[in-house]
Amino acid sequence: MIKLNSKGFFLAETIVVIGIVAAVLVLFYSQISSFYRNYERRANYNTVEAVHAGQNIKTYMQQNYADTLLSDLYVSDSPLLDITSYSFDTTGYYNALVSTLNAKKIYFAQYNINNVIDNYATYNINASLLKFLQTLRVKDDVEDIYRIIVLLNNGDYANTFINYEAATLTLLSSQFASNEGGTYELKNGSNYFVGAHPNNWIQFGSVSATDSTPLLWRVIKSDTEGIKIIYEGIKNGVSVPNENGTFGSYPWDTAAGHLWNTASLNTILQDWYNNTLYVNNKTSYVAPILWCNGQINSPYTITEFKAGECSTKSSSTSAVGLIQASDFISTSPSTSCNAYDQTICSTSGNFLYKPSYHYWTLNSQSGTDNFIWKVYSSLSLVNSDSSNIYVRPVINLKSGVLWAGGTGSLSNPFRIKVS
Repeated sequence: MIKLNSKGFFLAETIVVIGIVAAVLVLFYSQISSFYRNYERRANYNTVEAVHAGQNIKTYMQQNYADTLLSDLYVSDSPLLDITSYSFDTTGYYNALVSTLNAKKIYFAQYNINNVIDNYATYNINASLLKFLQTLRVKDDVEDIYRIIVLLNNGDYANTFINYEAATLTLLSSQFASNEGGTYELKNGSNYFVGAHPNNWIQFGSVSATDSTPLLWRVIKSDTEGIKIIYEGIKNGVSVPNENGTFGSYPWDTAAGHLWNTASLNTILQDWYNNTLYVNNKTSYVAPILWCNGQINSPYTITEFKAGECSTKSSSTSAVGLIQASDFISTSPSTSCNAYDQTICSTSGNFLYKPSYHYWTLNSQSGTDNFIWKVYSSLSLVNSDSSNIYVRPVINLKSGVLWAGGTGSLSNPFRIKVS
């Protein structure tokens, strides 16, 4: 009988087993190592000490309610409002509380913090804070709920929720008042800003999703259609905004028509609104309307302007349009400005007057379909298919938009609450 040599077989089997065990150990180590690192990192999140600090800050804020807190958040350059040294009172108690709690930073933010996470580089969020914020990502919005985020000196983080009712913010329209150099008054059926330099500047929107440079507008009037504002340009410190109120010059309608529905400029304007004015969820703030596109007959008194303008309207609502011819008359402070040929409409002081260029309105003259009213030193007519005239976009903010700061001056324009 032949005896088999099993030594080689046992050696090969042992090597295979050792290899399998080694692979399992390596895999197990990597998993344990990753788990431990996550545990070590998350061990600093919502610790008892940090949560205790957050609850103390929340209690203090509820007992010392600051009406300006929401306004400050909505006009802040960062959606994480640093309230480490916020002036809730004049006693110094809050600063002492922060010191006692060993807090390094305290932030106030909206409930939905996803924008901060997605654009962390824009807001100079460091890696440590970003990792904590990533654990706070949500799938929805919750009205009137905000966050208190606490960072202690020992590196611990905590997140606490607090209810701050948006009702503490007032309507933007309630901030409009008579101002030095101009007034806000009931005129020709609507509340108009009038004069050369009324405090009617408003900041709304930005250049793009990645460029937060604000866009500036001026409030024309406020009525049942909303708050009518006209574009001024990209914010440029406290000087005249870049673009000076226009994005270029174009014919009103290359086909020489007089209906806004089919005007070539309508398409150009819609493209500008969709691609140049960036506001997150802009439909929440801009009211689409039927634009008055009626033809105006002689002798062109303000009453006849108003009646003629809205005798025809666009066939469907849209968010952006142009100024009405009657707006230019109504924003003049002079009672003599009541007809198209009165140069007093501009020379008496009118913020809608641009001495360096003409710009289009929405209205044509009856009987001459291809002649559109333009704004210059006075209202006058220009051929729609052969003239490149400057364009100033106009939109209507919804009447319920909330004021979030600003006095209406060029250096401190009105701002609205945006999400």
